[in-house]
Amino acid sequence: GGGVGAWSAPVEVVHRACRLLYVLAKVRGFKTVLKFFEPNVAHLEPCLDLLNGQDPVADADRWEVRYVLLLWLSILVIVPFALNSVDSSAGGAPAD
Repeated sequence: GGGVGAWSAPVEVVHRACRLLYVLAKVRGFKTVLKFFEPNVAHLEPCLDLLNGQDPVADADRWEVRYVLLLWLSILVIVPFALNSVDSSAGGAPAD
């Protein structure tokens, strides 16, 4: 219960992890931190879902989560992939 998106981590755990990643990005630079993000296309949809679930007004104190998700998306979108491979509503069947 209390999980975030497709992942089962509690919201507070995600926020703390993102806060730590933000501090690392601020100290070492975001390019250094991005090297440790996995560019797996399977993470694109859950990452987008989590980003869409953020409310800029209600979650104003959790801006680090949006920062880290946008960093991760910046690496995910440059990976070449078939669009039907990330659409969960398509049921995973490849289109002809």
